[in-house]
Amino acid sequence: MLPCTPCGRILHNHLKTLAIPINTASDIQEDSTVVSMVNQGLRAAIMPRLAAVPIPPKVQVYSLPAPLKRVMATAILSNALHVPAVFTFLEMLKKFDFYSLAKSTY
Repeated sequence: MLPCTPCGRILHNHLKTLAIPINTASDIQEDSTVVSMVNQGLRAAIMPRLAAVPIPPKVQVYSLPAPLKRVMATAILSNALHVPAVFTFLEMLKKFDFYSLAKSTY
């Protein structure tokens, strides 16, 4: 992730606090392309685990020395009539256990 993008900035700042200098060589937008290139030995990557799933068997996975947490948000129009599916989706997000999902991909 490039340090000039919002997610990349968060990651680079996080790594700076750990005193790990990192130079970004390129930014490829498609997660599947990055995973494929790592699988072929063409690059190394730092990316969210859920974005990398399915992780090929020969790709070695390491965790950051200190976990990095990102906030997930939703946005809806406040003064609009929404179909019931919108409210169902929001309730489902509130109850969903993202932590367990991330852990199950190890």
